Amino acid sequence: MTIQLDDYKTFASKEEMNEAIRRHLREHRYKLNKTEVKTLETVSRYAVKYPGAAWLKIETLARIVEKSPTTVRRALAKLEALQIVERVAYLRPKRGGNGGNILRILPFNEKPNDCPPMDGRKESPKEAQKPAGQGVETKERRIETISPNKRKSYLKYTVDTANAGDKAIDGNKAKAAKPSESLADRLRRGLMAKLPQAMAHSLAPFFDEAGLYRAYGVVLRAKASICRDIEIEAHEDAYRDAVLSVMQAYKRGKIRDVYAVLYEAIRRTTKSLHIRRLFSEAMAL
Repeated sequence: MTIQLDDYKTFASKEEMNEAIRRHLREHRYKLNKTEVKTLETVSRYAVKYPGAAWLKIETLARIVEKSPTTVRRALAKLEALQIVERVAYLRPKRGGNGGNILRILPFNEKPNDCPPMDGRKESPKEAQKPAGQGVETKERRIETISPNKRKSYLKYTVDTANAGDKAIDGNKAKAAKPSESLADRLRRGLMAKLPQAMAHSLAPFFDEAGLYRAYGVVLRAKASICRDIEIEAHEDAYRDAVLSVMQAYKRGKIRDVYAVLYEAIRRTTKSLHIRRLFSEAMAL
């Protein structure tokens, strides 16, 4: 436990972490509600010994914040989206399985103040030496020297404002042109829209469209082999942690067949959730 948290710390000292938190809160003060701020403050209190790294379960965090686990999950998701906090799934080295989340407070990244030129190019030394009015005169001279043939071609793309009302196009029938999109991108985007959010964000960074389709099929088969009634959306954290633990082990070269290990991880997670639900139902009788 100690070794893992020391490896995941993000700051050299508590003061540096507190300064980053202050800057995060100042930058996103209009985007965070009270629950999200309280969640961040709670994580920071548990991330003092190893600055920036805390070991907290969702249930523990919800009890401290005095909110439901679902609300705390939404708060952490918001903090992750704003790049304030990062959740790292931890796989137990000896017993295996998910060991909760390591919550990391991220350093504050400065945004560049200098903006590039509007035309996307840098000013050359010669242009910098020209008088202020010279460029304007050159543009006017260019406009005056447009040939009649070119002027006719330009007029094709202009609109006669007097007759614009007669030629108006119904917005429901004509849509703005979109950039060209490949078939693979369309398939991937369509599949991402159908997946549960937890699975989409967990699997998408590691698979192409074919691999994503296959991986999600493995997840569904593994879950159905234990219990079809358990919904992924109701247990997002458990299934996200299972997927991330498998992918981290795969990236480190610990496993060969990622689909087989993913099947077993989802099956084991579903079995644990199923047993927990049966126990709760038995206690309620």
